[in-house]
Amino acid sequence: MPYDPATFDTPWVSGACLLIPRAVRDRIGNFDEGFFMYVEDVDLSWRARAAGLRTLSCPAALLFHPTTDRVLDRATHRMFLQSSLRLAVKWGNPAAAAQAREGLARHGLPEPRPVRHHPHPRPRRHRRFHPWLRLRPRPLVTA
Repeated sequence: MPYDPATFDTPWVSGACLLIPRAVRDRIGNFDEGFFMYVEDVDLSWRARAAGLRTLSCPAALLFHPTTDRVLDRATHRMFLQSSLRLAVKWGNPAAAAQAREGLARHGLPEPRPVRHHPHPRPRRHRRFHPWLRLRPRPLVTA
């Protein structure tokens, strides 16, 4: 994912690993539940940026997310294209919407059902996990 090496600004952050302050979540809402899987992190990032907030990358962070060698089966491809179409329509990008529709049609896949989008969905009550979360800086390795 591209980022500015001086400021760490990035167009969107990956939902595989991200930290969101409660004040930000209260301001922009949670993940849009209209996205079942894929690009929900892009939508959340774009909502943050539209609200005047920054999305930042931490290139020194290490994360193992075992999806890089995953085979893109028909169901996964369908979910990705449907979510891409939903994102394009939501954010008013007709060219991207047309591209997603073409991909769905080319593979004989259905378009997603329409979903009402609320600008700030009411946050659900979730169990707080922070007592078990420990963030520690990586040890500095010198040569």
